[in-house]
Amino acid sequence: MFDRTPLAVAAKFGHPESVERLIGMEGVEVDIQDDAGRTPLILAAISGSAPVVRALLRIPGAAVNTAERTETTALMHASHNGAVDVVSELVAAEGINECVDSEGSNAVAFAARWD
Repeated sequence: MFDRTPLAVAAKFGHPESVERLIGMEGVEVDIQDDAGRTPLILAAISGSAPVVRALLRIPGAAVNTAERTETTALMHASHNGAVDVVSELVAAEGINECVDSEGSNAVAFAARWD
């Protein structure tokens, strides 16, 4: 259905030890997108796992601004879900920028939608 890699699955379910092990393996693509356009970083942000997000952000050149098909980024998801620790990790990441989705909403707008 979503054609996810082992790294993406570990990120989605918040397993930092597995993520650390996998990113250390040769040939593992850390920014690969699944069928919905979600990277392991986006999946970790959705799940609210700050330790996994932190591990993925330590990778040199991590694509912090990648958006899924709806043009939603990891920062937008974390903001919408009220994942304060994840938002803190992401806004401190080198190269993070204020993207907008297909409706013109940014991370602040996503945070405002949080209940």
